[in-house]
Amino acid sequence: MKTSFPRTRLNCFLQEFIPHYAKEYGFEYELVQYKWPRWLNQQKEKQRIMWGFKILFLDVLFPLDVKKIIFVDADQVR
Repeated sequence: MKTSFPRTRLNCFLQEFIPHYAKEYGFEYELVQYKWPRWLNQQKEKQRIMWGFKILFLDVLFPLDVKKIIFVDADQVR
């Protein structure tokens, strides 16, 4: 299994923690960076930025031949 994390949305603790977690549970990961499109109005409210990145990020991040994507929103995990 390979997991991608948006680099600009992780705090320093998570960026240091992920390699240890991946090693312990045996998965691959990558930190990706996605720039906000110039044609889309830049948002200032953090929640709106996150919603925008969720939609844009998922659309362009994965190759077309990926058969299944499991998306877990941190707001949904309790």
